[in-house]
Amino acid sequence: MSFEIWKFLTGLGLFLFAMHEMESALKRLTGRAFKLFLKNYTKNTSIAILVGAIITGLVQSSSLVSFMVLAFVETGAMAFQNGLAIILGANVGTTLTGWMIASIGFGFNIEEYAYPIIATSSIAIFFLRNKPKIYNLLKLSFSVGFLFLSISLMKQGAEVMVKDFDIVELNNYGKFAFLLAGIVITTLVQSSSATVLIALTALFTNTIDFKSAAAIVIGSELGTTVKTALWSLKGSANQKRVGWGNFLFNSFTSIFAFIFLDSIISFVTNILGVQTPAIALVTFQTTINVFSLALFLPFLNLFSKFLGTLFGGKKGEHISYLSLPFTDHPSVAPDEYYQEAKLIFSKCLSLHRDLLGIHGEVLSSGILSSIKDIFKEQVIIEQDYEKLKHIEGELLEHFTRLNQSEFSAKEWDQISKSLKSVRELVQAAKSMKDVTHNFNEFNESADDIIHMQYKRIQNNWLKFENEILRISKIRVAKTTFTELQQSMNLAYKEYKIMDAYYLGELKQGILNDTEVSTLINVERQIRSSKKSIIRALANLELESKQIDEFEYSPEF
Repeated sequence: MSFEIWKFLTGLGLFLFAMHEMESALKRLTGRAFKLFLKNYTKNTSIAILVGAIITGLVQSSSLVSFMVLAFVETGAMAFQNGLAIILGANVGTTLTGWMIASIGFGFNIEEYAYPIIATSSIAIFFLRNKPKIYNLLKLSFSVGFLFLSISLMKQGAEVMVKDFDIVELNNYGKFAFLLAGIVITTLVQSSSATVLIALTALFTNTIDFKSAAAIVIGSELGTTVKTALWSLKGSANQKRVGWGNFLFNSFTSIFAFIFLDSIISFVTNILGVQTPAIALVTFQTTINVFSLALFLPFLNLFSKFLGTLFGGKKGEHISYLSLPFTDHPSVAPDEYYQEAKLIFSKCLSLHRDLLGIHGEVLSSGILSSIKDIFKEQVIIEQDYEKLKHIEGELLEHFTRLNQSEFSAKEWDQISKSLKSVRELVQAAKSMKDVTHNFNEFNESADDIIHMQYKRIQNNWLKFENEILRISKIRVAKTTFTELQQSMNLAYKEYKIMDAYYLGELKQGILNDTEVSTLINVERQIRSSKKSIIRALANLELESKQIDEFEYSPEF
């Protein structure tokens, strides 16, 4: 008996391993075309649901689809409602695993197919490690072989276990116990497919009756969303909306299915005429997902508004694209790093305006301008700077967890460049922050010359910012390279001009040595900040070869 238990558990372990390896292989095989399709062709809610179901059915990884959707919603590339619709559709698509197990796994001796697939795939993998696409296809094939083997082991173990298993004891607890079992098992193993496999195996070996197996399947619908919902609690408002939206919908599905359990079973067996237990069970699973989706669809807009109110977020809340549950996903991580760097680029420019005391119209003066300055408290600026540093730290920590071998050379290069961009932006903020106290002194100075220099610095910075924003919109790398190089040269020349100007003012006795020393130091820090911002934009928009040339430009 004990040997058969280990055989059953080995089968379950291999199933989980096979599902993980299948998802891992699919992550590497799903390229940009797949991501763009998911992003661009799901703007209609009904189509989004259909796409979610079809794609999940094809790739057999609801977490793969859900992760991409979470990433697109978080970055604003996809409307939250459409993202939710895709994930709801994915609930239907993921039932294909059950269909495969029921029709293939229990229909014939699947072990006969498992060994040849595992043998040929594993041997070929050994010789083709240097061909990424073929290697990942072989890993996918290898995973399918293990999937077949795991089903066979679980069947063999369960067939012997059932002889010594007293089902009367378990049935005394009622169908609710099986519902809870489905929730707990799925929450622990984080695979509704594994739970459905357990239910199918138990049903196939007559360990439990059809209603009990159906109750387990109902529980799996809810259990698969628990981890994502809990994980989303530490994320942004959009992350909470998606995670808890899926959880609430699946809760609705589970409650609806459990209440009408007998009616749905009767629909499957009598009206649809499905009599084979294993096929009937996966038909039951598909039916409850389709029915609940049909009932829920008319209220999707209202549900989206409810989630928007429930998780409204805070004004000015930073949305970090890498705060999602599955952040190390190879197929979207490069885009996420790029989007995060772009967001920090925007926030860094905003912080610079605050550090320079630029609020609203820079050229305004008088009482109104002074009042605005008062309300922009220094403590808030400090907090914004600390946030930037914190985000940089999160990115660096996350970067250390990435496995370079899972990315192509181009993808890894994009991640590295984005990370360098963020580091440059934080350095730019630090350079300017270090002389903020000088800006305050200049602004409050009774000396008109010092005060006018402060206004000149503000206006000069705005010109620089406008130029950088203009360059950031250029989509031709060669033009961007030329424009950034010109901006770098101009920053250097302006610094040299102001350095000579201040020394001339000192020589004429217009400014004293302390004032000139302070002004020159401020100009040096401004130049350093400009250099870092230009470098950051270069890392965002240029190819690595261009960046190398840019780094070694004579004026750099």
